[in-house]
Amino acid sequence: MGTIKVKVPRVFHLSAANGGSLLVLGTLPRLTSLNTSATTDAREIMAIAAAVQEAI
Repeated sequence: MGTIKVKVPRVFHLSAANGGSLLVLGTLPRLTSLNTSATTDAREIMAIAAAVQEAI
């Protein structure tokens, strides 16, 4: 069975919310070893959120 590699840039939307702001980050899951499961790279997502928070 063949695989297809798709590269999509992560996108985010920052908007005002009650008592603060809301960060919506869109990403695709990444297959792990042997393509038996997937990960969302939560550590990278948290790093992006921290960078956005620092920038504002």
